Amino acid sequence: MSTTTTTGTLAAGSSKTFTLAPGAAVSLTLSPNPRVTITETPESVSGSGVGGNTTRVHEPQLPGTFAYGPYAMGGVVVVAVASNSGSSVAWTRKDTVVTTSSDGTSLVSGDRNGSFLFNTWQDINVPLATGCTARPVYRTYIDAVNGNDAWDGSVPVWTGTTVGPKRTAVVANWTGTKTSWFTDEILLFAAGQTHTLTATGASIGLTTRKHLGAYWLPSAPNADKPVIKSLNNAGSAGALERACISASGTLSDISISDLTIDTSDVPNRFGISMYQTAAGQSINNITFSNVSVINGSITGTFGYGGFGITYYGQSATLAPYPESQNILYVDCDVTGYPGHGFVNSGTLGSVKYQVNGTGKLTATAQLTDTQTVVIAGITFTSVAVIGAAAGNFLIGASAAATLANLAALINAPSTTSATQVALSAANQGVLAALGAVATVSGNVLTLTFTAWDAAAYVSETQTNAQWSTSLVQTFARWGGVDLINCTASGCGAGYDTHGFTSYGGGVLLNQTSGGWTNTTSTIYYMDIDGKYGRDIPDIAMMTMDSGSGTELFNLLKNVTNPTTPAVGEFGFDNSGGTGALRLYANFGAVLTVANRFNICVRPTRGVRYIRCAALNQTLANRSGALEGHGFAFDDFTSDCAVIECVATGNAGHGVTINRGERNAVIATTISGNGYAGVKGNFGWGNYIGKCDISGSGFSDTLSPYKGFIHMSAASMKNYGPNGSYVGLLPLPNTYANIIASSTVKCTGTDTAVAALLGASSNNAPPLVAYDCTIDPGVGLVTDGGRAFTQGRRAAWTGLPYQVRGIGPQA
Repeated sequence: MSTTTTTGTLAAGSSKTFTLAPGAAVSLTLSPNPRVTITETPESVSGSGVGGNTTRVHEPQLPGTFAYGPYAMGGVVVVAVASNSGSSVAWTRKDTVVTTSSDGTSLVSGDRNGSFLFNTWQDINVPLATGCTARPVYRTYIDAVNGNDAWDGSVPVWTGTTVGPKRTAVVANWTGTKTSWFTDEILLFAAGQTHTLTATGASIGLTTRKHLGAYWLPSAPNADKPVIKSLNNAGSAGALERACISASGTLSDISISDLTIDTSDVPNRFGISMYQTAAGQSINNITFSNVSVINGSITGTFGYGGFGITYYGQSATLAPYPESQNILYVDCDVTGYPGHGFVNSGTLGSVKYQVNGTGKLTATAQLTDTQTVVIAGITFTSVAVIGAAAGNFLIGASAAATLANLAALINAPSTTSATQVALSAANQGVLAALGAVATVSGNVLTLTFTAWDAAAYVSETQTNAQWSTSLVQTFARWGGVDLINCTASGCGAGYDTHGFTSYGGGVLLNQTSGGWTNTTSTIYYMDIDGKYGRDIPDIAMMTMDSGSGTELFNLLKNVTNPTTPAVGEFGFDNSGGTGALRLYANFGAVLTVANRFNICVRPTRGVRYIRCAALNQTLANRSGALEGHGFAFDDFTSDCAVIECVATGNAGHGVTINRGERNAVIATTISGNGYAGVKGNFGWGNYIGKCDISGSGFSDTLSPYKGFIHMSAASMKNYGPNGSYVGLLPLPNTYANIIASSTVKCTGTDTAVAALLGASSNNAPPLVAYDCTIDPGVGLVTDGGRAFTQGRRAAWTGLPYQVRGIGPQA
């Protein structure tokens, strides 16, 4: 991979278009008094069905250096300097040479080493969220000391005129004459002052395209940020509307900046709370910039937060929960607050871009009778006489015709015809879960997986046909919420909470299996309305206990035939409508009350912490559970990341992952926490890479299952106790969670503790350490249970990219 740099200058009245390839970026240096418009348009991913980010327009008004790119798939940046600009714009462009492999299926760096995924953590520390997309048009200046100059209450002040802006002491219940808050208006509070909303039962209520900010009086240019206080005690304890600043319903394009929020006047409330009030609502395009939350008290048992985006689909509905996304925090902090620092939970996030997995089956001659092609453990057999065996496809007049028959079976696996025999219902479900699509051009069949999380092995026994790869895997990156340079410090004294936390939408945990009704063989169903207490639109994830209380299995969802899941599958049937929602499960055995289960309607995804710090979180010891963690991926949170962060001095674990998948902790320092450095409960595909982890604490489990890095039993995917999906990841001898290229130093002393612990599991080992430096401390063993340490190896054949020291890309 090589880099080239070019520079130039744009004078007033000129413009330039920068067409950027993947890995390229342009930075602009603005001098005083600029008038410039920058339009950036990231490229979408062709054929993925996902698309790229939308066009963003910027009009910076202050001098400084601003970077645009790199974009994952390239993009265009247009810089237009106005003719009346007071200064020119200097630009620097950096281009990285990136090409594709000879077959066009994978990215290749300048040194010709192919990689389907990006290989370094530097590739994922670029924000994906852009926040608020609407700029304030009107401004109102609020001065609590000097009062206001007659506000007419009906006509907003246009900031571009010579008349305004006016100065008023009024917002909501403050005394004064302002009665309206206009769309696209920003209320600017005077710095160095405390602004108190005196009415009880009312917060500062934001709605779409309303903004809050600060301004500095000429007499006090160096004053502290304005302090916002409120006497709001609305709602019962635990109500989401209990906040100094609140917003509810469908929300979009809101910004809050340069404020300090003091919650000390009334106990039990958020600093800022944004939440839903009815089904179908979502929260999008939100920016928090340089906002602080301080002080307060919590006497109740609700998990309040300094910042709370708590959209989690609480309403009873059969309609899918809409996704909330594009939420950006920059330079925010929560200090001494009694609850969570930052809460971002529910149906958050979306796939920001996706590269579908592909594999090519090339025939050098006609396929051979009774030889096979295998996709995800499903056997397809080429035959001269069609017969009746599932998966048969007819040998045609040519190799191309035979491949066309195979493609037809892959694309319509439930159909039996003169050229194909339908697959079993279970195998139809596997192909549906992968989003498998086949096309043929000449003597080449191209298999494409369109599901964002698809990964499976392929093979063949054909004499005259070979696959181009043994692994077909889709690469997707989730985004939705970015927290950049944010800090949670000294929080949690009022109730057991975390510095940064998220949890899935519509979660039901640790339920006993009483209430199952047997249908056929080992297939059972449950009335989910009765168990859950309300309608839900879907179930995205399900785990089940083997009955021993030590191991959970992550069942595969059968979308095609939800009422007849195969062993190791579950299905959700909502065809009966309200009051008749059913959860089906096939665990390969009789279900008893001992078989606890967990379900999640929709996990939180795409929350990314970049250069954030979780410091000295307190454990209040009021809930009876171990909390007080630095970063918590809780209750099925998946596809999220902690990048270049710090977690130190927290009373609980540094980082905890509870039932989540494909989370990443990258280039992060974790030290001096009260318990484990990293603790994972029943998750799969989680990755810890390039981290420096030290401390003397251990996981909160019984000996001999205590570890400094601890991934719990059953950290695997798609396995049942009496059967497995042979072709789906993971396979035997693969690893479920990875710690790679990290330094682990334990300073504790114990004889029943492991530096690395993958507690006993009947399936894929929960933890492997690759290319790590491990200092186990006095009396500790390096690895325990089913955790394994491996030295550096040039290539790990047969293992997914996630376990090659690369990790999932959040």
